[in-house]
Amino acid sequence: LEGILLEPKETSRLSEAEIAQPACTAVQIAIFELLDDWSIAPSITVNHSSREIGAAYGAGLISAPEAIIAAFYRGLAVKQVAPVGFMLAVGLGVEKVSTFLPHFGEDVVVSCKDSPNSVTLSGTVTGVQVVKEKLETEKLFTAKLCTGKAYHSDHMNAVAPLYEELLTNA
Repeated sequence: LEGILLEPKETSRLSEAEIAQPACTAVQIAIFELLDDWSIAPSITVNHSSREIGAAYGAGLISAPEAIIAAFYRGLAVKQVAPVGFMLAVGLGVEKVSTFLPHFGEDVVVSCKDSPNSVTLSGTVTGVQVVKEKLETEKLFTAKLCTGKAYHSDHMNAVAPLYEELLTNA
């Protein structure tokens, strides 16, 4: 894990789902273990997206090996069947950013409402890139997320059957 996390940016594989997801889960497990060593126990765990796996571990619902396996298979399923996509953090609330989206149909969607003034968009590379350029011409904050996929969008519908199969046979 240390080698993966300390790999130079030029050769890092942390943007690859089958590497990133178990690595993030392992870090979460390590944090829960450290807190446990200090006799600190969570009264509640919450998280978002693949980080829910670590939260399930922290809540005592799954073991560390089960969490790592679930995270790896989630990343593997995404790598194998999800289409190429794009995610973009945007410094606008959902109401304001939604005025841009009707022009893109299913190509760009709000995938996460991060705060009243921040959302994440997901969609096709072309669709999200056009939105990014439009927002940047208006001097609005945008940041590309290095996922290579459009998480929290219809792009993920193809992932569920393979992920379920991998988990069932684990």
